[in-house]
Amino acid sequence: MGLGSNTTPRPPNIRPNPRKTKRKSCISPRKSIIYKITELYPPEPSVACMKESDASSILSLAQLGHPGLEPETSPVKYSSNQILEDGTAIIVGGREAFSYEIVPPSLEFQPKKVDLPFLKETCTPAKETNMFIENNLYPFLFLLTDGNVFLFANNRSITLNPTSGTIIQEHPVCPGGSRNYPPSGNSAILPLKMSSDNTGALNVEIVICGGNKPDAFEKVDVKHVKDKEKEFVPALKDCHRIHPMDKDAQWEDEQDMPSSRIMGDLLHLPTGDLIMINGAQKGTSGWENAIEPNLTRLSFHSVDCKLTEPLIHVVLFDLESIPTKRQRDDNDLQDERQDQIEEEEVEHKKKQTGKKREIVWT
Repeated sequence: MGLGSNTTPRPPNIRPNPRKTKRKSCISPRKSIIYKITELYPPEPSVACMKESDASSILSLAQLGHPGLEPETSPVKYSSNQILEDGTAIIVGGREAFSYEIVPPSLEFQPKKVDLPFLKETCTPAKETNMFIENNLYPFLFLLTDGNVFLFANNRSITLNPTSGTIIQEHPVCPGGSRNYPPSGNSAILPLKMSSDNTGALNVEIVICGGNKPDAFEKVDVKHVKDKEKEFVPALKDCHRIHPMDKDAQWEDEQDMPSSRIMGDLLHLPTGDLIMINGAQKGTSGWENAIEPNLTRLSFHSVDCKLTEPLIHVVLFDLESIPTKRQRDDNDLQDERQDQIEEEEVEHKKKQTGKKREIVWT
């Protein structure tokens, strides 16, 4: 559930750039409560809203009355969160938020804020006031099997003890470019093999793909360049893997993707494989900052928790082959009519033979 102080009318499916319309930013595209207005409605999913419904909605709950967080005075935008082993949540980063907080699953709590200089170190400085670049928003967060957290921001990563704030290990720079918002690559933990012979913490392996060059955002965003001067930088194709729980862990180069991708989704399937969908091939995240949608679905296959060749299988979505609603309705009517015809034939045969149908067990 997302909450906020937005009192603008219900948005349409796709919103224009708020920088041009001067409209307030959208709220979470789920069942939402309008702050100070006792109105409850399910907003239509919005392409623009999807990236703004970040995990800081947990903190937004506290804004309704928590004494340590006054509404609209302690905003946390573009942060990420991860549920920890004890059920609490760690909320990391955000715009000009170089810290993290531990939040229990309750509105009754004392804020626990921990400074994290690593976030400032990985933030690309703004060119001028409100001309943000950052490249480390929506950092990648993964709970490791030993209770620590893997944190990736921009092109660097650390293993963090969330309770003490101690950095257990700082990993090498991931080559290629920036991976977090606004260049927005994607990441996932590779499938873990669970068995009764596991005597210790499973060794986690993480893969990161896509993103863009560090200067891609400032070359395309309306706050940095005029519309006619926009340059949609081609996104990255590379992928890299790391075992962050290993001592002196190193990044390993993985097979490149067949096409460039930003804003993709890397999702786990019940089969133990992963699928990568969505995104664009040029530009960055942000309002009207990307072109050339990526319609290629990639499947990551693994055996015994190791990626195998061929790593990537390509399936191009044929949008013209997807039936329209009217075509689907016509097909349903044809199926119903065919079923009716078959039933009528069966009944006719029953009358002709004078015998009842028999049930045959197979």
